[in-house]
Parts: sequence; C-alpha cells; structure tokens
Amino acid sequence: MKSTFSILFYLKGQARKDGLYVIMTRITINGKTATFSSKQAVKRHQWDQKRGRMIGATPRANSINLVLDVIKADLVEKYNYHHILRRETIDAKRLKDLYQGIDAKPSTLLAYFDSFNETQSKIVGKGLARSTHNKYLLTRKRLGSFLKDKHSMDDMPMERINLDFIMNFERYLRDEFQMCNNSVEKLMRIFRRIVMLAVFNGLLTFDPFKHYKIKLERVERHYLTQEELGRIINKKFTIKRIDRVRDLFVFCCYTGLSFVDAAGLNKSNLETGFDGNRWLVLRRKKSGIPVRLRLLKVPSMILDKYASECEGNLLLPMGSNQRMNSYLKEIADCCRIHKAITFHTARHTFATTIALNNGMPIETLAKILGHTSIKSTLVYAKIVDQKLIDDMERLAQKID
Repeated sequence: MKSTFSILFYLKGQARKDGLYVIMTRITINGKTATFSSKQAVKRHQWDQKRGRMIGATPRANSINLVLDVIKADLVEKYNYHHILRRETIDAKRLKDLYQGIDAKPSTLLAYFDSFNETQSKIVGKGLARSTHNKYLLTRKRLGSFLKDKHSMDDMPMERINLDFIMNFERYLRDEFQMCNNSVEKLMRIFRRIVMLAVFNGLLTFDPFKHYKIKLERVERHYLTQEELGRIINKKFTIKRIDRVRDLFVFCCYTGLSFVDAAGLNKSNLETGFDGNRWLVLRRKKSGIPVRLRLLKVPSMILDKYASECEGNLLLPMGSNQRMNSYLKEIADCCRIHKAITFHTARHTFATTIALNNGMPIETLAKILGHTSIKSTLVYAKIVDQKLIDDMERLAQKID
C-alpha cells in the first residue's frame, strides 16, 4: 500500500504573553499525526494559513520562512532515507523522533538487530565471548540475505514477523547454505532471542515464536581409542604445519582443554604446585569455572617444544580453529583413522581414553573438565584439592 506523507505549518491556538503565536509543525503519515514546535512565532495577521508561511518580504519574514523551509527539507530527507532507501516502515512519531535526535528504539528487524549487536560488541571479552558475538553477527547476516533474496527488502517491520516468516527462514538456511539441523537450531535460537527482546521492550505485542519448535539432534561424539591415539603420536610428519597441529591436538588429548582454552593459555596459567609438579590453573572461557590440572609428561614436553615459537606470554602457537581442524582431517587420513576428528575430539578422548579408562573418578574428571551440569556440580563441589592432587598423581603414574 502506498504511504501518504505531508507536512503542515500552522499557528498554535493560544498566543504567548507577548501576543505572538508559535508556529507548529504537523507531520501526517497514513492518517496518523505528530506535532512539534518550530520555535518561531508571528502575529496572527502576519500568517498565511493557506500557504503555511509568514506574509511579506521583510528580513524577519524571510528569516522565519527560511527556517520553515529547512525544517521541511530535513523531514523530507529523513523520510526518503528511511522509508524509500532503507525500506523501513516510518510513522509520524518515528519521523519526529528522527528529526529531534531522540534515540528511539528501531522498529524494524535488522535495525533492531544491528542496535543490539552494536551494544553487545562493547562487552566482547568482558563477559561475552567473541565466538558468541560472531554467531549473532552471522544470524543477522543470514536474515539480511533472506529478506533481500526472498522478499526483495532491505529491512522489515517487526510486526510482520509471523510463523510463516520464521518457517521460511529456517527452510532458507537449510536449502541455501546446506546447514545441518543443529547449526540451524543455533541460529534460530538467536533469532528468537532478538524477537523476544523486542517483545519485552514493547516493540511487539505478541510472540511469533509461540508455536514454533525445533529440536537439537543427538550427535555421536567421537573419541580416539588408546591405539588410535598412539598411531597419531608415533606418526612421523615431514611437513611442519602438520607436525605442529598434531602436537597441539595431542596436548588437548592429555589435558582435556577445549580449543579456545588452549589458545588462551599464557605463562600466568602455569604454576609449580607444592607437590613439585607443573600445573595449569585457569578459568574456562565458556563457563568461567576454575580448572586446576596437573601436566602429564606428554603435554609438558609439548609446552617445552614450542616455548620459543610463541608470541608474547602465550604457551602454545595455536592457529585458527577452522584451519587446524582441516589439518586434522589430513592427519586422520595419514594415520588410517576413519572418524570425523576435530579439536573437540581431543576433549572427549581425554575424558574417555585418558581419564576414565585409567580409573579416574568421574567426580574428579568433572572438576578438571569444568563442567556446569547440575549433577556434576553437586558431586564435584565437595571435592577438596588434596583429592584432586591424589587422583592426578595416580593418573600420572599410569600414563607417564
């Protein structure tokens, strides 16, 4: 439907004490109005109501009419930019707020998403993980391409989000980007959070996700057996980058650290315990839970091997997760291992092959891994440091 837009200047009904009447500005869009003062005033007989201008060609009349022209031009420019260029739905109040510089909440999907992401970007590394922020940026990007490809729009009013739009966006992610179910679920969950935030802030009066459901599919988590891990450790690689990735992967297999935790290790995380052994002391990036882990012989040797190759205070020369995972595929092929191996496989390998298979109590393992599940927390919260040290000592005796 075509939008109707007009601007009218008129005199306020009641005169000021000095006998002058304030010139008011009225914006009308699709029958709804918003008014504000132009901060100009004239005598009633000096005003041409039909033309909406001050009568005469005196310097004062020219000055007041020029101000009115500037107000009108500014309003038209903002309307054309947001409604025509950005294809936003603009009502009279929104245009008034834009003109007056009031920071009103964006009423369109992508503008609101951008506003949220901009706010969140200020706390990246201060309570918000970079990887989490990147997922929000990706979701916004996919919504933008969906609007452009399927609706020929650069943005869309919040109130137009409905179940049909949501289902079509899910299908778009699966068809256009060949995303698996669990990857789609993560982006849809983020989309729902943004929409619910708009509901809580009063931009939407209903929850369009009320009847929408998508479930995570159970994924088999691979881990390496002792024999498979031995093949990787004993394999000789002549390519330096492959050799380095193998070493870093093995380090995670013997420590249970996630990729992001291993990449963030620095010299302040390395301590000598009162038992005389080297320990890693850190907080998990994902949960913030403190982790204490005695270094076994193999990961300790790997730290020493790469001590001279690290920048600054870092302990390991980790590259990007995506690139290193691609190298792990080459390593698995060379070692005749027919499993989908990623750096997260190392964490499962530590839990199953290194720890549990060598008799480590699951309570101690939960503390080392920094799990946040309620059951694990209730159990390992009661474990004292001495028990952790004793269990690590027994594991070291078996492994080393």
